[in-house]
Amino acid sequence: MLASVPVADMETTMLRHVLQVLSVLALTCGGIDAEEKKESTDDHKSLQSGTWLCVEVYDDGKALDKALVQALDIRITFASDGTQTRTSGDDKWTMKWKIDTSKAPKQLDTEDKNGVWRGIYELDGDILKIARAIPRKDRPMKIEPGKGYGYSVFKRMK
Repeated sequence: MLASVPVADMETTMLRHVLQVLSVLALTCGGIDAEEKKESTDDHKSLQSGTWLCVEVYDDGKALDKALVQALDIRITFASDGTQTRTSGDDKWTMKWKIDTSKAPKQLDTEDKNGVWRGIYELDGDILKIARAIPRKDRPMKIEPGKGYGYSVFKRMK
């Protein structure tokens, strides 16, 4: 139960979840048609436009306290070179990210020293929703909170 976990442990767990949601090599467009390339390019440009603020986090289907999420001030920035930087207060992590818009749902994988975190995403204007599994686990199939994976909602900062 999250309520019994010390705040520092919850912060570390949540930060790790959010971090791993977003990174792995730049997208390769070979083998997809022109429409998929355009969608891929559009998603890349949209993700790279601005900074994303985490507004909701679920771990194993359970919501983290919104006040805690707000206090952590988790921000993500995507770069065109395939790296993603996440900050929370004075903490900063740079990782690799990769998207695949030819899949349904669209895929977003991140990579760090622990391995590849397989995820899916939905991008709707200034809202980015991500569901992702820990390394060596199956990719989630739904973009919603659920058992066995993490789910986060980000809002593009103006």
